[in-house]
Order: sequence, then structure tokens, then C-alpha cells
Amino acid sequence: MEMKTDGNLNVHQRTSRFRSDRLTALHRVYAQKQRQVAQYTGEYTNGRRTLEQFLEALRYVTSKPI
Repeated sequence: MEMKTDGNLNVHQRTSRFRSDRLTALHRVYAQKQRQVAQYTGEYTNGRRTLEQFLEALRYVTSKPI
């Protein structure tokens, strides 16, 4: 069994922190996209957007991978 040295532990801590930061950033992006979808859905439902405008707005929201 390999013993962890302080150097290995620091690398592990940095890697864990990076993953945590990355997940937090992804969560923020996802939450923003969800808010946009909810807004566009409401606008379509209330007649302020046509179906074509609604679908175009959704396409814009989902065009970039997270």
C-alpha cells in the first residue's frame, strides 16, 4: 500500500478543490440556463413570443456546451 506524502496530499487537495470549483461553475451556468428557459417558457405561454421565437431562444440557450 502506498503511503501518501505531503506532496501527494497537496496534489490531491488541489485536484479536489479544482473539481469542486468546476462543479460550482457548472452549477451556476446550468442554473442561469434554467432561468432563461423558464423565462422564455413564460413568455411563450403568455403570448409574448411565437413558437418560432421560443424555439430560437432555446436553441441559443443550449448552443454552447457547458
